[in-house]
Formats: sequence, structure tokens, C-alpha cells
Amino acid sequence: RSAAAASDALAPRAAGMESGVAPSRHGTTGASASRTSVAHLSRRGLSGASGASRLTVASLRSCIGEAVQREVARTSLGDYRAFLQDGRERARAKRLAMPVHLRTGTSPVDMGFPRHMLTAAADSSALPVKMAVDPKWSTDLKKMNDKAGLRIEYERRLAAAVTGSIAPELPHMYPKRHISNPPTPFFVAGANR
Repeated sequence: RSAAAASDALAPRAAGMESGVAPSRHGTTGASASRTSVAHLSRRGLSGASGASRLTVASLRSCIGEAVQREVARTSLGDYRAFLQDGRERARAKRLAMPVHLRTGTSPVDMGFPRHMLTAAADSSALPVKMAVDPKWSTDLKKMNDKAGLRIEYERRLAAAVTGSIAPELPHMYPKRHISNPPTPFFVAGANR
């Protein structure tokens, strides 16, 4: 018999030695049983006349021990989580295996206006509060409205549309209060508007 056959013959005995319950045929258990078994095989010439069988038995014993530890550490919850994760990975791999033009993604309905998970009553009651706090709707909007009113007033006076009013000449024109000096930029770099 070869060293491989000897290690196959030792596999059940090594499993019993790991648990410390099953005695060998010499009446010993644990590490002394493995030493006795290996020494017995070496005397009979089954080990291949080298230390390779001892390494094989030791590695076999460590593999069996690791497998036992993994089985002891497993729980139903862990198995369930692994099952869910495998399902997600399979679904993702299935999507990625599709051609680009067939892949699913964002719904075209949601692209222009994202989902808004509020009722109409809650949205309409919360919107004025948000607008009052946001300067875009409170301060900036009022400033823009005042400027528009000043511009409309200036153009009304300049047009002389009412009977009896005349368009003044350049030296006597009304001041352009709607134009800010320096002019208000349409776009400010680095500012969110």
C-alpha cells in the first residue's frame, strides 16, 4: 500500500481523534493515538519511509478541525443572510450580463420629477415654511420684485403715455433706481443659486 492509501485509512481515525472520543485500537485517544498510529504504520513500512505521512496526517487533521469549527460556527440566521446576499449578487450579475440597451434602470416617469412621498395636504402646508426660510424665496425674491417694480415705474414715466406728461430730455430724466451699481451678476462662480 502507498502513503495515499495509508492516509485514506487514517481519515476516519483522525476524525475520531479530533473529537477525543473514539479510541484507537491501542486504547489511546488524541495526539498519543496519532503518534502511535503513525509509528505503527512506519514500522510496517506503509508510510513510504519518510516523514510525508506525518505531514499528511497533520494537514488532514487540521482540515477536519477547520471544517468542524465552520460547522459549529454556522447559524440559521447566517445561512439566511448568505442566501439573501447570493440572491442579490445573482440578480446584479444577471443585470450586468444584459446588453446596455436592455438594462433596467431609473423609470422614465421618475426622471423628470423624483418620487415625493408626501400627501398633497402635508406638502402644501410645509411649502410656505420652507420658502420663508430659504433666501431664494424670501430675501432674493423680494429684492427682484422691488427692482422689477422700479423698472416698470421708470419706463412708465419715460413713455409719457398719460395726457399732459412729456418725455423729459436727457439732463432732466428720472434716475434709474432699478439698476444696481455695480451691476448684479447673472451668474456668480462657485455660488449655488
